[in-house]
Amino acid sequence: MKRGTSFMSRKTRVMTLLIVCLLPILLISGCKKENALPKKSQELLWRAERTKPFGVFEYSDLSKEEAETILKEKFSVSLSALTKKAEAILDEELLTDTGAKGPVTYTIDAKENKLQVRGYYPYEQADTMQAFAYIDSEYLYLPEKNQANLFDQTITLSNYGESSAFQSENVESLLKRLGKLVQVENLTIALRQLKESKQEGESKELEVSDNGEDAYNKKNIRSSLYVGINDQSEIKAIYARITDYRE
Repeated sequence: MKRGTSFMSRKTRVMTLLIVCLLPILLISGCKKENALPKKSQELLWRAERTKPFGVFEYSDLSKEEAETILKEKFSVSLSALTKKAEAILDEELLTDTGAKGPVTYTIDAKENKLQVRGYYPYEQADTMQAFAYIDSEYLYLPEKNQANLFDQTITLSNYGESSAFQSENVESLLKRLGKLVQVENLTIALRQLKESKQEGESKELEVSDNGEDAYNKKNIRSSLYVGINDQSEIKAIYARITDYRE
């Protein structure tokens, strides 16, 4: 009996040891699966190892080529994928046979643990500005993690001119494509609800979709889409944003 008890005791200890060893692996695997992002989300986000702040620097009136060179050589980051994709969408939607794109310029502002990049994109018609956009990217250095990440990206598009509103044939496509780019959930439903909620009488900002509170609480990805309307209930501005709250 003693021999059998001893054998069972050793077997129990071995099983316990296996469970203790495997449990962290299972937990890590589960966390990774839970926090796994779709491929489209991964393309817009960025994280990398970094061991020092960005320093204090200011650059303005840069061409795209100059901005990309400075970002790469000075700060070891790249112009965001969202910036490039958003610019392509704006070009396709806003450039006409008789229109033109004005000079695109970039500014870079580094303040120790924060690096901000802004692109300015003007669109003209007969030498008169019709619309302009800002695409902003904010990179953060996290010293406690020896890591840098692309924290926040915002597209701000405003119409310019006598009507101060986008043509109806342009605005729906712009909203769909920019909303899809920042991965707004249930976009079709949100756009339908926007049409129903617009009322004439005052200029204001309206939410199309924003999961900000839920994303912040769950340390996930925020996707938001807003519009600015004039007193005729016409859309004069579009704001699209994606923010990485993951730890």
